[in-house]
Amino acid sequence: MKLPKKKIRYIAEGLLAQMGLIKPKLKESRESWESVAQEFEFEYHENTRYSETDYYIEKSKLLFSSFGFDPGQFSDKVIMDIGSGSRLKGKYFNKAKLIVIEPLANRYLENLDWSDLNDASAVYSVPAEELIVELMDSADFIFSINALDHCYDFGKVMQNIYEYLKPGGLAFLSFDMHYHSTLGHPLVLTDKGCQAVFQEGGFIIERHSKGFGEEFRKHRDINGYDLSSTCINYWLRKPAKA
Repeated sequence: MKLPKKKIRYIAEGLLAQMGLIKPKLKESRESWESVAQEFEFEYHENTRYSETDYYIEKSKLLFSSFGFDPGQFSDKVIMDIGSGSRLKGKYFNKAKLIVIEPLANRYLENLDWSDLNDASAVYSVPAEELIVELMDSADFIFSINALDHCYDFGKVMQNIYEYLKPGGLAFLSFDMHYHSTLGHPLVLTDKGCQAVFQEGGFIIERHSKGFGEEFRKHRDINGYDLSSTCINYWLRKPAKA
């Protein structure tokens, strides 16, 4: 059986990644990001409409539970979603104060009548690379799902996440490990490259993994965050003050 060229390339790139030979790309020009990647992103949400469905919300719940998070874990705590997209996955966490940073938030709210971003306690329609001073040292927990490879400056985003966390706070980051840039994914985030940024930024890497939990993989389909078996996941801690 002859494999398609796309499949052969994917296998070859996967082997190169395992050998540490894929070069990370941690920056893109903001101009290109705004004109290409963000337009691609908005059109995806506008036209695909997967995020509109109740199924999307159920899959989001399954995703969090597969990574070991409990709905009541951050009750009465401040949590933050970096790159939420058009719907609030963070509703999974009961009684939490949810803050959203999503560069396309205003466009989603103005154009998609099913977007529920206004249900968050606060919404900031700015790139994750822009520091929001009033949010510094405010978050008990920050998560970002399938978003950081869509940004334009990974190092700056991580600096801001560090600033937003309270001392001792936890960040959970999960994103695709692409082997080359695409229209919607301008950055190439490798395990080695990311860990160097985390360590330089002062984070404690408590845990990292690749792929999804078994229960989530059983329900994979063609939409959303389900296609990739090469997502990488990190649990990062901001050190508590001495």
